[in-house]
Amino acid sequence: VNKRSDADYTAIIASLKNFPESEEPAILDLTNPVTAEMAAETGATLYVASGQNGDGSSWDNAFGAIQDAVNYANASYAAKGEVVQIWVSQGTYVPGTERNDSIVLREGVELYGGFAGTETSLDQRAIDENKTVLSGDIGVAGDMSDNSYHVLIGANNAVLDGFTVTGGNADKKDGGEVYDNKGGAILNYYAGYRIMPNIALYEASGYGAMPSQYPIGFDTVVRNCTFTNNHAVEGGVIFTYHGGNPVLENCEFSNNTSEYGAVAVDRCGTNSKYTDCTFVNNKANYKGGALFVDYGSMATVTSCAFKNNVSGSAGGAIYVIDRASQDSTNETDIHLIDPTWPLPSDIFSSVLVVARNFENNKAGSNGGAIYVYESSNAKTVDTRFSGNEAKINGGALGVFNSANAIISNCDFSDNTPDETYKSDNGSTITITDAAESE
Repeated sequence: VNKRSDADYTAIIASLKNFPESEEPAILDLTNPVTAEMAAETGATLYVASGQNGDGSSWDNAFGAIQDAVNYANASYAAKGEVVQIWVSQGTYVPGTERNDSIVLREGVELYGGFAGTETSLDQRAIDENKTVLSGDIGVAGDMSDNSYHVLIGANNAVLDGFTVTGGNADKKDGGEVYDNKGGAILNYYAGYRIMPNIALYEASGYGAMPSQYPIGFDTVVRNCTFTNNHAVEGGVIFTYHGGNPVLENCEFSNNTSEYGAVAVDRCGTNSKYTDCTFVNNKANYKGGALFVDYGSMATVTSCAFKNNVSGSAGGAIYVIDRASQDSTNETDIHLIDPTWPLPSDIFSSVLVVARNFENNKAGSNGGAIYVYESSNAKTVDTRFSGNEAKINGGALGVFNSANAIISNCDFSDNTPDETYKSDNGSTITITDAAESE
C-alpha cells in the first residue's frame, strides 16, 4: 500500500487552508504584559476594589481592575516562584469592553472573592454577604447578544474561589473565532492551535513553532463559586480540551444553557473532577443537560446533586460518548471504575458517579439522568435516582451501542419509563448490591 509522504500532507493542508471555512483560527494571545522587573515590589497578597486606582498593595491602595492584579501577581510568581493571592472586594467586575475580552487567569495566582474590603485574613471573608460578581454583560444591560464570549480564560496552577460568574455568551457571532462558541464562563484550554503529532510537519505547514505547552488543556481549580445564566454552543459554563485536569469543588451551577453540555464539555483526554457541587435547572438543547463527556475524557463526580436539568435529546444530566478512542497524553482515572482493567493505549470516555442524587432530570429521548453511548463506560455508586424521565428508554440510565455500566448500591425510585436502566444487546450493565425499587 502506498503511503502519503510528509510533502503530500503539506500540499494537502496548504490546499485546504485556501478554503475560507478552513481558515486557521487566531491563537489566543495570553502574553503577560507585566515583566518580572515591573513586579519586583509585589507582595504575597494583592488587593482589588471597584473604583480604586492604586498599586494593589493594600485595601486603601487597591487595583481597580482584576486583570492588572493577576498580571502583576503572575510576573511576581515567575520571578520568585511564590504563589500570590489576590483578594477582591464585593462588587461587579467585567472583562473589558469587547466581546473577545476575558479575564485571563495565570499560573501561580490564586483569586479570591467575597471580601468587604477591610479584612486582614482570608478566613474573615463572607462570600454570601459580600457578593463578588464576574460578569460578561459588557454591552447593553440584560442583552446577552453583545456579552463576552468567555468571562474567563483558565490557567495551570491557578485558583478561582468565591465568585459569582454570569453572563458569558459563547455563541460565535459577529466574526468570532471557532473557539468563541465554547465555554461561556471559562474557556479552559490554550485555544487556536491545531493538534498535529508530527512536529516537523506542523512547522512546515505554516503554523509556526509547535507550542511548548502540550497538552494544551488547563488544570484550573475552581472552588466555592456560583455559575448562573451563562451560555455557549458547547459547554455553557466551562469547556476543557486535550488533556486538561480541571477541579471544581463546592460550586453551584444553575440556569446555564447550551446546545451540548449546559454546564461543561470535557473533550479529548480531559480528566475532570467535580466534588460537592450542585447542578440545578440547566438546559442543553441537544445532549448533556449538565455534563457532556467526549472523545476519551473522564469525569469523576463525587457528592454532587443534579436536579431539574433538561436535555432535548439524550442524557438529562450527563451524556457520555466516545465517537473515537483517543491515544491521549493525559492519564485519566479509568482504574477507579474497574481496577482490573488495564490502561489501554486507546482511552475511552468514562464517568464515575459516587454518592448524592439525581432528581427530576429529563431527556427528550434516552437516559433521563445519564446516557452512556458508543463504547463509553460509567459507574454509579451509592447514588439515588428519583423522578427522572426519558421519552423513550432508560428513565434513569441508558447504556447503548457497545457501552458499559456498573451499578453499585444505588436506589432507583419512580423513574419513567419503567425500565429505569436500559441497555441494548451490544452493551452491558453489571449490578452489584443495587437497591432497585419495586
